[in-house]
This record gives sequence, C-alpha cells and structure tokens, in this order.
Amino acid sequence: TTENHTKRWVTSALILVPLRLGLNELDLIYEDNLKEALKLSQTVGIIGGSPRHAVYIIGFQDDNFIDLDPHFIQTSVNVF
Repeated sequence: TTENHTKRWVTSALILVPLRLGLNELDLIYEDNLKEALKLSQTVGIIGGSPRHAVYIIGFQDDNFIDLDPHFIQTSVNVF
C-alpha cells in the first residue's frame, strides 16, 4: 500500500560480507565491482588485507583506491 512506502527506516544495520578477492593480492577482475560498491551512499568502506597487514578502503580516485592503515595513528585536523 501507499502507506507502507512512506514509512522511514528507524533502525540501523551493518552488514559484513566476508570474502576473498584473490590468493596473494587483489585479483583485478574484482576492481570494477569494488568501485561500484564504494559509490553507494550506504557503503561505509571495505576492510581487508593479509596477516599483519590490514587496510580500510574508503573510496577511490581514477584507478587508485584510497585506503587507511588501522595500525597507523595520525593526528586529526580540525576542518571547522
């Protein structure tokens, strides 16, 4: 009904999808799909890596992924 379509979502959900996208490094066949996922406004990023090396991918520019190393602490910058 029309009434059901006007209701707003009132709870949050974080969906984690574990998968492997290559044996030793990212298989380039997945690159375009990852970029499409990162374009979604609902995407909070992608975390991945290998033992003792993790990355948090927050976006991309051209052919480069933008990632953060969760093990490296940086000072914040006040932008306001």
